[in-house]
Amino acid sequence: MEIEVINKRENKLLNRIELDVVIKHVYSGTPSRMSVREAIASKFNVALDNVYVIKLFSEYGIPVSRGHIHIYNSKDYALQIEPEYIIRRNTGSTQQNA
Repeated sequence: MEIEVINKRENKLLNRIELDVVIKHVYSGTPSRMSVREAIASKFNVALDNVYVIKLFSEYGIPVSRGHIHIYNSKDYALQIEPEYIIRRNTGSTQQNA
């Protein structure tokens, strides 16, 4: 899996970086949100809890996916700002109440 950042914006108001990415995944299916989160966390040297995949969709007939990702300065900001369904999609649990 190869991730290429197409657009990177810093949103100072929400304390996050917003990425538009292209993911090339030759010889495999669409990558899971968790694998994309892990790859972005290691590429940007941040904690996994600070990375949230907002949108991930595949191009038809080619091994390329596109995504929109938020990287927060801290886990607390992410839990305050991201909707519960996005948190659930990325972590598998509701961490807002924790």
